[in-house]
Amino acid sequence: MEKRKVPEAVFKAFDKTHQYKQSFIDAGKLIERDHENGIFSEGDPNHPMYNNGYNYATQKYSLFGYEQDEFLAKQYK
Repeated sequence: MEKRKVPEAVFKAFDKTHQYKQSFIDAGKLIERDHENGIFSEGDPNHPMYNNGYNYATQKYSLFGYEQDEFLAKQYK
């Protein structure tokens, strides 16, 4: 059986892929948290202005510039 020497770069590349995967997971959690707080960037395809005012994270609509609960509270006074 022939021994092979594995270059060190192979092991470093594996560490980088794990770090990159973790950074994507962390970034996804950060974006999800922002969406739950109603913070969207204009280029985000999940922005309520592209979804008829619907925020998928809170599962509520933005109606006439008001949040759903605030608008309904004003309507039924």
